[in-house]
Amino acid sequence: MILGIDCGTATFGWALVDEAGTVCDLGAIVQGVDNNVDKSTDSSRRVANQVDKLREMLSATRATAAVHEAGSYNPRQFKMSVGLAMSIGAVVGFARTWGIPLFELPPKRWQQAITGKPGKVDYDDVYRRVEQRVALWQPAMDQLSAIKPRHRNHALDAAGIALCHAIDPSLATRVR
Repeated sequence: MILGIDCGTATFGWALVDEAGTVCDLGAIVQGVDNNVDKSTDSSRRVANQVDKLREMLSATRATAAVHEAGSYNPRQFKMSVGLAMSIGAVVGFARTWGIPLFELPPKRWQQAITGKPGKVDYDDVYRRVEQRVALWQPAMDQLSAIKPRHRNHALDAAGIALCHAIDPSLATRVR
């Protein structure tokens, strides 16, 4: 199983994809929706909730690799950048603790791999293609449908990242 992760403190997406490319599980932790994760909750607690979710998930299913989207930082959005860095740092620590090889993929690289098209990325096309893969296994589609539409992109990002790694692991960089 490959664990795909879309890091962030406001919304954190994850997906489990098998080596054949079947999306077996996916979801998102959304501030203000999930227990103990609202706007008043500090970033450290939100990141701790993410690690708790990963621990719970991997207690039931052993991942052979984890892959997260590489951070893209906007200097004008300092608070968001700090939260993203905290979330990525927690994922790195978690993977090391569990002994899971960790990889990262730049956003454009995995998105272009999913669409098969170089150059400018059409996000609607990316999400449509990933959702088609999710729809191949009904329980995963049910999980996606349970997420509010405005937050589904985080679960779809995680699924796309894991699918890309299942299709061509050479596109990702190993985090050491």
